[in-house]
Amino acid sequence: MTIHQSATGRFTKPSPQPSRRRAMAMGGAVVTGALFGTFAHTQASHADPGGRIHEDNLGPGVTSHPIMSGALDGGTLYLGSRNLNPPRVAAFEVSSRAVTNTYVLNTGNYVEGLAASADGTLYAGVTNAADEINLYKCDPSTGQVTDVAAVPGLFIRDLAVAPDGAIYITGEPRPPSGSHLYRFDPENGSLTDLGTPVEDADQGTRLAVTDTTLYYCCNSPRSANEGRGLYAIDRTSGELTYIRDNFSGLRIFDDIMIVGDPVALCDLRSGVWTDFEFDADAFARHGNAVIACDSDGLLSSIDLKTLTVKAIGTANAPTSWGILDIVESIAVGAMDSGSVWMYDLGTGESEIYELMEAGAEGDAEMPLSVATGDGYAYVAGNRSVSVHELETGSITNFGLPGEAKDMISVGDTTYMGVYNGHGLWAHRIGEPARQVADLPASQNRPEVLRWDSTNGLLAMGVQADSTESGSLCIFDPINETMTAHIDPFGANHAVRALATGHGLVYIGGSTGPRLAGDIAAWDPVAGEEVWRLNAPLDGDGISSLVVYGNRLFGTTLRGPRLFVIELSGKPRVSDVVDISHVSAENPALVLDRAVIYGAAAHRPERAGSLFRIYPRHPMSPELIVDNLDGDWFGRQNIDIDDDHHIYTLRGRDLIRVRDHSPFGGRD
Repeated sequence: MTIHQSATGRFTKPSPQPSRRRAMAMGGAVVTGALFGTFAHTQASHADPGGRIHEDNLGPGVTSHPIMSGALDGGTLYLGSRNLNPPRVAAFEVSSRAVTNTYVLNTGNYVEGLAASADGTLYAGVTNAADEINLYKCDPSTGQVTDVAAVPGLFIRDLAVAPDGAIYITGEPRPPSGSHLYRFDPENGSLTDLGTPVEDADQGTRLAVTDTTLYYCCNSPRSANEGRGLYAIDRTSGELTYIRDNFSGLRIFDDIMIVGDPVALCDLRSGVWTDFEFDADAFARHGNAVIACDSDGLLSSIDLKTLTVKAIGTANAPTSWGILDIVESIAVGAMDSGSVWMYDLGTGESEIYELMEAGAEGDAEMPLSVATGDGYAYVAGNRSVSVHELETGSITNFGLPGEAKDMISVGDTTYMGVYNGHGLWAHRIGEPARQVADLPASQNRPEVLRWDSTNGLLAMGVQADSTESGSLCIFDPINETMTAHIDPFGANHAVRALATGHGLVYIGGSTGPRLAGDIAAWDPVAGEEVWRLNAPLDGDGISSLVVYGNRLFGTTLRGPRLFVIELSGKPRVSDVVDISHVSAENPALVLDRAVIYGAAAHRPERAGSLFRIYPRHPMSPELIVDNLDGDWFGRQNIDIDDDHHIYTLRGRDLIRVRDHSPFGGRD
């Protein structure tokens, strides 16, 4: 199928070769970093005793204060961070439009659970701390943070405070099991395990509580599990009652409960439900109405007497994670990229405030991908991208509607595959980023982007989360059209790796997270498969691919292993080498003239690494930088700039690695 995306401007066809470097102002961007010089820190690699590998630390790849949760108490909106280390909660005072305090927590990654008690105490729960303190108390009167409890085996997803002060806690069990629920009593400090209300659900996601009843939402991302839904749990007897399926958002206002997508309202006194024909996932009470907001920031009002709906307006900003409240006729929401928006329900005026500009203490975020070219390095964060000007060291940011899972710079244009379901975006220095192509609704998770210089086309491998299948998508930058080849390997087979060469796109996949993957050659112009090898790596999935001469080099997801496919004559696997001594699982490869470089992210058994492969027989991978601890949000990433320097992460810092060995980067 062909998908056409209209646009107000046009990008000219990018050149297969990078254009000359240019120093231009970042139009449509916000400057967030000061000049710090080209080299923040330079050192020789510890894995290179000859001193031929040099590393330049360019500082944090992305600095921000992304948002994962929110709770209003009085006139202050408390906002929990995402992917910051350490995690934190920013207190945004609505009247002053300023952050008045930042509460820094000691463990975890996401602050996904936030709830305020009647006495003004704020409770915060974190993920990624299943066997440590993961429930905290923030005291606005003193500004202090106190450890509360180590809720065992749980990534906390939500909290709810009952009218009697009891705190209910749910989340994602670690190790994975059925949905789980706890109760904490602040009076005596006791933590009670309430078990797994719904065995056939993977995690609890949302909570709301009244004097008598706990309303409990649970989800089941695994397709085999069917227990997802909204349940009522009697707080005295523990009796569980199924209510409904398919919801997002959950709020209780006195005797009214409301859920979203599509919006439905329940009168808790009578148990009668009213279904509405519009979507929203964030709700707030305003007089005798409920204000509803969808993910695009469109606001509607539901009259609680007549149950009629009217459109109000738009906040001119998306809202995230169901964050919405009302402070003196001002609707207040938050964007997960790190902003607070306000909409005056009386005048229709809207405002947006960046948290860090308002005084929040941001930090280095976990990056998703890196791309270099034309004198710039792009590092993607959560709904934002930082652009590092390599000559001066200056850093600028621009926003995206989602996560750039992979990026590639072609000439003076950087393309970004944006999750969840936002298709392909493009950016030029001095211009705002814009969407240049959409994707079919199910094809929501871009995995990899590669440029086909022979045909002047961009190839994108995609996974469809709902089916664990995927697509090969071909973008023509001249006509700005995207052709999506759905399930090129068949059902339940994602496209995870791409390489281009000889006018073809070579694709590698996997079935399920790490199972058998096919490899095929695809003609992007004719739109058809040329040849295929069915699961050639003993049932392993494919991590990365590069073409050198008449050979296709690749790595497997597990092990990992490096393999070679001969492309002359009938394609066949000619060599397989174990590279676990230089790489963790799921490594990424990039070709720089006659040398293949690989990067592997941090795993429990390895600290992350860069390695080098000369494409000859026998292959002998060499470790060139070890102990990187690259703190990627997802798959590791690597790129090469115009001067043949390697870019990846050390921790959350962007680094540039120069290979001065006799054959490094040479033909």
